[in-house]
Amino acid sequence: MGSPLLIIFRDNPEDIGLLSDGIDPSLLKYADSSGDHSPVEDVKITPREALASPMFRNLLLGESFRSFLLGSIVLHQIPHLVSIGNGEEKAASILGLMIFVSIPGRLVFGTMGDFLSKRHLLAVMMLTQAIGVLILAYSTNVFHVYAFVLIYGLTYGGAIPLLMAFRGELFGRKRFATISGLMAPFRTVGSVSGPIFAGYIFDLTGSYRIAFQVFVILAILSSIFFYSVKAGVAVSGSQAKSR
Repeated sequence: MGSPLLIIFRDNPEDIGLLSDGIDPSLLKYADSSGDHSPVEDVKITPREALASPMFRNLLLGESFRSFLLGSIVLHQIPHLVSIGNGEEKAASILGLMIFVSIPGRLVFGTMGDFLSKRHLLAVMMLTQAIGVLILAYSTNVFHVYAFVLIYGLTYGGAIPLLMAFRGELFGRKRFATISGLMAPFRTVGSVSGPIFAGYIFDLTGSYRIAFQVFVILAILSSIFFYSVKAGVAVSGSQAKSR
């Protein structure tokens, strides 16, 4: 389906008479004769400036600590549920339910990000994920497990669109891909080492509890660093004033 869809994709909202979110239509600057677009008050920052800013470092640390949870919880959730007395089929269905619950989380929190501070929402969601993982670590019955599914699933899904939107809000459209690429290797460290660490702890102790306790701490640290990202540091002139 990808190739036919390329026909209808456009690079810029301006190409089809639309604007980026939050931009006053009366300020629209149309493309010049060269075809280059000048988005109204788009964020102007170079990758070098971004790397040198506390804003980038705090966001990077927030995303990196969060990455430890992502693959680890999904990968080890079924063996953990089996280890505390659930059947494999039931454990697999609970994982599927958690992923399903993440869908409304993406829609609800993604929409909330259009009206509320994305920085605050991300901080709250990571704290909520920490609570969810803590419940999973100490779960002893099915009610605990479903509480985890609801709490963790909603915020796990909600953080995905918010994080991309927040990154774009901070660094603009022009540098979005570059900034995301610079962050990717650091997120990969957590995505790879987190599941290995959790598996090692289980092999060593026969339980995931210690590993999940560590993930709770990392989720709290992620929340702190997301909250520490000061929106507006890298924006230009009138954008900074408007915020």
